[in-house]
Amino acid sequence: MAVLGFPTMKRQMRVRQENVMAILLFATVLFVLAPFAAAQPTFSTTTFLEAVRTKFGKPASCKHPTCICSIADESIAWRLLSEYGSIFVAADAVRVPSHCIFENEKQVTEFQSSSRSSSEIMSGVTIELQDEAMTALLNAQAEARRIGLRITPLDGSIAGKRSYSDTIRIWNSRYLRALDHWVRRGKISPEEAQTARNDAVLVQIRKVMDWESTGLNFGTNIKGSIFSSTAPPGTSQHLSMLAFDVVQYANRNIRAIMNKHGWYQTVANDPPHFTFLGLTEKELPSRGLKNIVKGNYKFWVPDLK
Repeated sequence: MAVLGFPTMKRQMRVRQENVMAILLFATVLFVLAPFAAAQPTFSTTTFLEAVRTKFGKPASCKHPTCICSIADESIAWRLLSEYGSIFVAADAVRVPSHCIFENEKQVTEFQSSSRSSSEIMSGVTIELQDEAMTALLNAQAEARRIGLRITPLDGSIAGKRSYSDTIRIWNSRYLRALDHWVRRGKISPEEAQTARNDAVLVQIRKVMDWESTGLNFGTNIKGSIFSSTAPPGTSQHLSMLAFDVVQYANRNIRAIMNKHGWYQTVANDPPHFTFLGLTEKELPSRGLKNIVKGNYKFWVPDLK
């Protein structure tokens, strides 16, 4: 057996001591950082329907859009939620409807009167929003002013809260005009158009979906889809006092400021329209939203897989 000399033994002891110190230092670092690591929020993507089901306490069997939009058939429910559904996963601090469509003025009035809201004069018009949405908008406007910018309402007071009759009027301004246009072009018969004028809202939605699928557009100036131009009566996010249309939507800095304060573009092809979700951008995927880019704009829309 070889016998280690004293210098060799001394070196080995020093190496062992250094290893022990390194292990102790590593363990100390883990101990100190562990609470901070545990405190960091984790965000996992989920589908929109799962997020809404959780938010409203729906049963696990709620896996179809008709579970949330029970008044409509499945294809209409899919369309309404895909276009305007982002509002249903807004922060718990605000109130959202329990269904995808208000059926009449009475339902809208009851919802609005029982929700906490406030009004402000902006550019000479009265804008009414839910309290949390208004506070966030005022903060965004103040931040914009500090860098010489403005955030102002588009098209007067209807940039904020709307009534049920407002949504009928705006819808008809596109719907009836498009009917007349396609009758003149011989694509829709006068008899068919007359019936369509008097149809119930859900029937109108169904017919527009069918017509637009064949290339008969009903949007503003007969361009694009009517669903990107205006929401059908009873489905507008403005009815919930959580939407605001912005004149300066094309300014990238304005969009960034609005996003910072919980306001996002959520209706594809309608860039002036912002919805108050009251969440950070990192939180949106965990609420079942995904972002799509169209032109220069990023829209947060329901992830309906």
